[in-house]
Amino acid sequence: TFAFRLSTNGTLLTPQVVKSLAPYGLKHAQVSVDGLAEIHDKRRPFKGGGKPTYPIVMKNLQDVVDLLRVSIAGTYSAETREHIPGFLDHLVASGLAAKLEAVQFDMESPYLDDGGAKCSRSSACSLSSEANLTSALWLRHELFARGIGVEKTVLQPPACALGLQNGRCIIAPDGAIYKCSPLLGQTQYAMGHVEEEELGDSHCDAMTRELWRGCLEESDCPFVCFCGNACGC
Repeated sequence: TFAFRLSTNGTLLTPQVVKSLAPYGLKHAQVSVDGLAEIHDKRRPFKGGGKPTYPIVMKNLQDVVDLLRVSIAGTYSAETREHIPGFLDHLVASGLAAKLEAVQFDMESPYLDDGGAKCSRSSACSLSSEANLTSALWLRHELFARGIGVEKTVLQPPACALGLQNGRCIIAPDGAIYKCSPLLGQTQYAMGHVEEEELGDSHCDAMTRELWRGCLEESDCPFVCFCGNACGC
């Protein structure tokens, strides 16, 4: 059997969409919410005008949480961290907390632009400093104190996704298949496409070489500071 999960901003996650995708294997939706409206709408507004998304996302969460497994994943900065407890209290008061599979907040991490340069509001990876680790532990305490579910991989570095024979695959909106989420959009690392019957040469290459060794040796690689290859070794 085939099963998949969505990583989504939640604006289109309506009951109709969930029911239409369920026959194809949709089991879980991870929805990005960065806090209460005042924080979330500054960080995740609609394009082309900056209209708020928070009311739509939260309504959709209430409407679909009984139809499939739902978790919330958010990011925070040093400036927005203090607002997270208020958001968690809102989840409890609204009844959502008891129905969500998990809630996870991580320090925002750098991504790559088309030229391979890091581009983000933060230059530190999630658990790369004592301050970030302390913050992560504090957030877990806030979740546990409210009885909110936490991802099972709490503080556990990821294994190298590129080298896992039976690991997850990530499908981009254009249908390209990747083995590692930070590589999304970097077409030279695509393993194949949903319309192709077989995976490409880059997949075979990843399966037969210990790619993580090269990552550690090439300290100038822009991926190393936040890729699972480095964090998991």
